[in-house]
Amino acid sequence: MKILVLGGTKFVGRHFVEIAIKCGHDVTLFNRGNTNLDLFPEVSKIKGDRLKEIDKITDNYDIVLDTSGYFPENLKYVTSHLKNKVGKYIFISSCSVYDHTNQDLESFTESDGTLVNLNIDHTDDTPETYGARKYLCEQEVKKVFPGKHLILRPGLIVGPFDPTYRFPYWADRVSEGGDVLAPGEKDAPLQFIDVRDLVEWTLRVAEEDLTGTYNLTTPHQNLNLEKFLNLTVKTINPNAKLKWVSEKKLRDNDVTCWKMLPLWVYKEIQGFLKVDSSLAIKQGLTFRPIENTILETFKWSKDIYKAEFANEALSRSKEAKILSST
Repeated sequence: MKILVLGGTKFVGRHFVEIAIKCGHDVTLFNRGNTNLDLFPEVSKIKGDRLKEIDKITDNYDIVLDTSGYFPENLKYVTSHLKNKVGKYIFISSCSVYDHTNQDLESFTESDGTLVNLNIDHTDDTPETYGARKYLCEQEVKKVFPGKHLILRPGLIVGPFDPTYRFPYWADRVSEGGDVLAPGEKDAPLQFIDVRDLVEWTLRVAEEDLTGTYNLTTPHQNLNLEKFLNLTVKTINPNAKLKWVSEKKLRDNDVTCWKMLPLWVYKEIQGFLKVDSSLAIKQGLTFRPIENTILETFKWSKDIYKAEFANEALSRSKEAKILSST
């Protein structure tokens, strides 16, 4: 296939381009040329800003993979230009399109997952509007590419080259040993998808000409926070000891979820980790062992992100203070 990738040098795009090249596809990257310039010297590259220079794309392609679309007005601009140049539009959206405060659903499917509030400022680049903006971007893709789109809604994407500290935190902390603060309820749901599983499935179904909308994340029935942390201890450092602390105590001590203690979310928004991926699984989505994701991510990240994200994650001194009072 002749493939156009919007982005292609960071995380999801980087992994996708790597496997697409290995599979013999003809890949072209379109990006601003600001990141990892030495990557993929063998592919064609077009330097441009998707916000204002999409007309630099003049060739035709079988598919486009959009890893960097966040604003509906921009998607309208991009898709209108690519309408007659691309056979299929693959858009990386997010499970954040669902209203995760809804406690009535056992899980969120592509058809019955209630949506976040869509009445937002479309230009508001904040975490609070992220899910709504992603959904509105999906709608722009569907308008211009009816029947010729693949909308992917991943959960938390993890693995090597992850630009955040959400997944690496736990292996880093466990590697230091001692008493490790484990947050909230042991049976709290947990979901994520290894970026390599995501891109391998995406490329395969693109080759098979699959269309539609798909959630992409591990089945929440198969994993919870306790199982994940126990696997992290077993894989990284069996001498570490998990010490569970209640959500109330953590909140009383101003410990916040997600960034300060990654992968843990407050009980009232745990719907975020109850997404149904059965449609994609029926289309061949598989998941590598969690231990593999933990170990490979740790090997890559252990010397990279500690300093950069030290101020976001729970400090060791605050952790020790909470544990001593438990």
